[in-house]
Amino acid sequence: MEEIKSQGLKVIAISYDSVSVLEKFANDSKIHFPLLSDPGSNVIRAFRLVNRRAGSERNQGIAHPKTVIVDKDRKVVGILPATVRVRHTTKELLSKWAEVRPSE
Repeated sequence: MEEIKSQGLKVIAISYDSVSVLEKFANDSKIHFPLLSDPGSNVIRAFRLVNRRAGSERNQGIAHPKTVIVDKDRKVVGILPATVRVRHTTKELLSKWAEVRPSE
């Protein structure tokens, strides 16, 4: 996480789960970055992350597992796809950031 922070990046996870579910998940998984509870999936929809293939009613509004890189102007500048079981590495995230970061 320090490598990510050293590049001026912040990690925030978004889920349609409730705050209490996310608190338990963060504690159980030892997650030390913010988790945004988005039960109405408004943020998930705004970033076009809704998984339309989620079949059951309980899963309506669930997001695709992806990392979205958003710049300081709130513009999406990069996306790293993932799956429920396989996520990208820190190295892959930093590599993508190197590709898309604005010139200084």
